[in-house]
Amino acid sequence: MIGKRTAARLTSRYGTLLFLLMTLGLALAPGVQRSAHAAVLLDRAVVVTGEWPPFTSERMPGGGLLSALVSEVLKGMDREAVYEFLPFANALQMTDEGKAIGTFPWFRNAEREKAFAYSNPILEVEYVVFFNPTIQSPVRDVAAFEDLKDLKTVRVAGYAYGKLDCLLDFGTVECPQDAPPVADLGVVESEYRAFEMLRDGEID
Repeated sequence: MIGKRTAARLTSRYGTLLFLLMTLGLALAPGVQRSAHAAVLLDRAVVVTGEWPPFTSERMPGGGLLSALVSEVLKGMDREAVYEFLPFANALQMTDEGKAIGTFPWFRNAEREKAFAYSNPILEVEYVVFFNPTIQSPVRDVAAFEDLKDLKTVRVAGYAYGKLDCLLDFGTVECPQDAPPVADLGVVESEYRAFEMLRDGEID
């Protein structure tokens, strides 16, 4: 994801590789001071991401498959990537505050589009539903998104779930316009914690 106000300037300076091969984020820069700070960060190539192996992980060679790809793109622009691995919510906030050149990988959604410009996708994912096979889970009977709306769920902080966001917020696959979420859902700090809760029967 790239800040919209800097997109044209960055394209002219570094070419289109940034937009075609990776998803970096740079917050919209209100004022000269923020823009100057962003230019310094660009030279340092500070990039933030989180633990999502095998795609991104500080415990994997090259920082994971996608991190290695981002490094190659930056190398082509004579920049060396400096990675910081944080919880994804912190990674997005750090980029929004102008403390890093960008962050990846992220789903596109309306809220993020207000502050960031996106490259073309660098990978595709599919939706799957995990459930605990050792208990009688209502998830066994799920055949469509709508079947998930009455189940006990949690979200991982900072994550977006694409088509599932409306369902989790409103109980419908279509988000009402300008309406606050009605669901009172828990938020956990990591996927690991979510799977612990699933194992212990705290969620479906």
